[in-house]
Amino acid sequence: MSSLQSSWDPFHFFNTNIRPYVSQKFADAPILLLCGSQARQLNGQNTNLPSDTSDFDFVILYDKLPNKYEAAQFASETLNIPGHPHPINLDFKIMDVDYLNAHADYTRDLRRFPFLFNMILDAYPLNDSANKLPTLKQKATKFLAQGPSDMNRAQIQTLRESIQKFEDALDNATTLQDKKILGYEGVPTLATGYLRSHLLWESSVGARGLQYLQKSMLSGVDADIINAHNQCMSGNIAPYKAHCQAIQTQLNHLDTQIPANQHCPPANDYNLVSAAEKEQSNANGMRIMLNQYVGDLRTGQKKGLYRSTEVRGQFIWQLKQAIAMQTGQDVTFGKDSLIAQGPVPFDKDILNDIINAMQNDDFDYVENLTEIVTAPYGGITYNYVERIYVDDLHRRRAQQQQGTTPQIGLDPWKSLRI
Repeated sequence: MSSLQSSWDPFHFFNTNIRPYVSQKFADAPILLLCGSQARQLNGQNTNLPSDTSDFDFVILYDKLPNKYEAAQFASETLNIPGHPHPINLDFKIMDVDYLNAHADYTRDLRRFPFLFNMILDAYPLNDSANKLPTLKQKATKFLAQGPSDMNRAQIQTLRESIQKFEDALDNATTLQDKKILGYEGVPTLATGYLRSHLLWESSVGARGLQYLQKSMLSGVDADIINAHNQCMSGNIAPYKAHCQAIQTQLNHLDTQIPANQHCPPANDYNLVSAAEKEQSNANGMRIMLNQYVGDLRTGQKKGLYRSTEVRGQFIWQLKQAIAMQTGQDVTFGKDSLIAQGPVPFDKDILNDIINAMQNDDFDYVENLTEIVTAPYGGITYNYVERIYVDDLHRRRAQQQQGTTPQIGLDPWKSLRI
């Protein structure tokens, strides 16, 4: 990386330092797209210049995934550029057309945040030798306009139980600190519950609360989830409970619309992927996300109240999952899962220390403690880490077993169905 030089004009910085490096790294990729705020700037869509801490997001799309990749993956790399004041994060979504189709089905059926298709809409091409991006953007626009699939009964029940567990945690919170923890967790939990129960796409972490307010069809409930958050942080759980009950009412309504004989496909356990492979994928995904959340915590106030509040809740939840991976305990709302119940190489009350530091905006201490929690998996400071998508690894192995692997030589773009 020593050849990279720094100069903070965003355009000059990108063209001098980032573009040559990424273009060389993925020289074999027929489609290489810069996405996100950096792409919007180059496309003339973003009136605010990206900051010198902004990530660079890329989609790398092959006709057929090369043998060097076992499956589609999410990779993250950190560059330390001489003269530049901050490390630069490069995030890569690496896939082929076959996975793009599968991911569309997966996203539609689970009503997940359709991040990949939003990225395509904003994309700026670094390489698109066959001029496929206009078609991709057209199809992504259509895909997003169609919205997610209807919920099935099993999905309704899963969401209903999650919202009920959150409400139970509210009822069992006895101290103000307990309620503050739930105050943070409530923004992503209830915003996601609302959007899924109303069959709306989720937005990215940090934007769901605002999307909730903009899309809300609730009657008799203040749809500004930040108001409910502030009340809970002060000890009043009633507004959060009103949100819980409104979501449950909507889920009951959906339940009455489902035919009695509806078939609910069983959850896929990805049995062609080993437990060790699943753990490695989860651990690397956790490291990448916590790295991003710590960065967002530092800059959150600059990005608005909704984003900073929701990121804190999502950060706490991800930390709980990091501890649960090491202890085998279930992740629950509120204080009950803040204390590690099994042997861990750190103080079992470490999450309380992290939350206190976060409330005091002591993000250096937050980062240090997060490094301790994630140390068994390599920590959140890294040069390069990749997360293989377990769903795609299972799918490709199933194709090999069944002899249904897409044939080499056929034009995969003819089967594009997003």
